[in-house]
Amino acid sequence: MGTGLRIPFCAFVIAALMLSLAACGTTGVRNPESAEAGRAAVSRALAEVAGRVAVSKPGVKVCKRISVGISEYEWIRGTVMEVDADKIRVRIDDPGRFPQAHDGTAIARGAVVWDKPLQWTPCT
Repeated sequence: MGTGLRIPFCAFVIAALMLSLAACGTTGVRNPESAEAGRAAVSRALAEVAGRVAVSKPGVKVCKRISVGISEYEWIRGTVMEVDADKIRVRIDDPGRFPQAHDGTAIARGAVVWDKPLQWTPCT
């Protein structure tokens, strides 16, 4: 996984700022619904960038909520080991109470998984 194109996350931040500036515009808005949709799109883009930046640094402690059965959830915890263009490599520190698997890999203490950054959140 480490051979992909690496894009610095500051590029994502710059792109999000450009989007927000473009949304400001210089002409009057004739349709308030489209203006609201544009602001919502910018907010989603900024939230995605912030989420990626928060978990995309080696050494960061991250958590992931996994569903167990129909209505129960548990958290697994790990440490980011490596960052690729669109994935992070996480070493599992706490696999939770129930056996789980991720892409065919059993989630156990010390296991390493590749996943999308937005699937994880920073934890303490």
